[in-house]
Amino acid sequence: AVVEEEEDDDDDDDDHDHDHDHDEDEGDETNDREYDADPDDDAGRSSPPPRHIPLHTLRLWDNAVGDGGCASLAASLRLNSTLLELDLCKNSIGPRGAVWLAGALRRFRGREGDSRCRLRKLWLWHNSVGDAGVTVLSEALAANDTLRELYLGFNDIS
Repeated sequence: AVVEEEEDDDDDDDDHDHDHDHDEDEGDETNDREYDADPDDDAGRSSPPPRHIPLHTLRLWDNAVGDGGCASLAASLRLNSTLLELDLCKNSIGPRGAVWLAGALRRFRGREGDSRCRLRKLWLWHNSVGDAGVTVLSEALAANDTLRELYLGFNDIS
């Protein structure tokens, strides 16, 4: 998975399709705002991820995040106001993981403990959130004014 900062291009995001070709070579330049968390890459394990970097995009595609990982991600998302795109495709996320993510997506303005999550795009393709997960996510979106794109294909939805 790759973490990278992207320029904020306002609402021009509608013109861009999500690309799951995560093997592209970005060149040899070192980017201090990028961290490769590929579990198959031994080189990435030798150094810890950078700290306190305002991330805009987090791609965890096919990293076995699961429902438990969603609990940790949701806790981080509630405190994060810079992450705009999150890719959780192919991560064995079920209805319980959807509940955790939905909690992070809820934003009730003016309440103490309000989520700071400002995601614009969330990819959940090829998981198992099912009908129950879709229901809880849709309820959360009623209290969310930032998420513009939610991808739920191939999720055991009837």
